[in-house]
Amino acid sequence: MKKGLLTYSISFVVALAIILGVCGGNGVFTKDLSGQETMRFVCDGFFVVAALFLGVSLIVWTGKQGVFDGLGYSMSLWTQKFTNRKRDWHKKEEFHEYKERVAEKRKKREVNHLLIIGGVFAILTAVSYLVYKFAF
Repeated sequence: MKKGLLTYSISFVVALAIILGVCGGNGVFTKDLSGQETMRFVCDGFFVVAALFLGVSLIVWTGKQGVFDGLGYSMSLWTQKFTNRKRDWHKKEEFHEYKERVAEKRKKREVNHLLIIGGVFAILTAVSYLVYKFAF
C-alpha cells in the first residue's frame, strides 16, 4: 500500500511541476495577464500533463503486451555480436526463450498510476477549456 501511495504521490508532484513549468514559461506568475489568458495557459498545462501521462501509459502498456519483444531481441543479438571479446557469433538463446525470460520482468511494470493521473488531468483540461471558452 505504501508503494502505491508513493508512486501516485511522485507522479502527482511531477505533474504539478510540469504544469507550473508551462504556466511559468508563459508568464502566468510574472506578467499581468487577463483572466482569459491565464485560464488558457492553465488549460495548456493540464493538457501537456494529460498528453504526456496518457501517452507514456499507452507505450508502457503496449510494451507490457510484448509488442517490442522482437526489437529487444534483435538489439540484444546485435550488442552481443559487437561486445563479445571472443567473437563468438552463435546465438545465446532463441526468440521464444527470450520472450519467456522477458515476460517475467514485465509482470512488475505498473501503468495504473500513469493512466489514472493522466485521465484526471484530461478531465481537468476539459473543464478548464470550458471555463476558458464560456466564462470570458
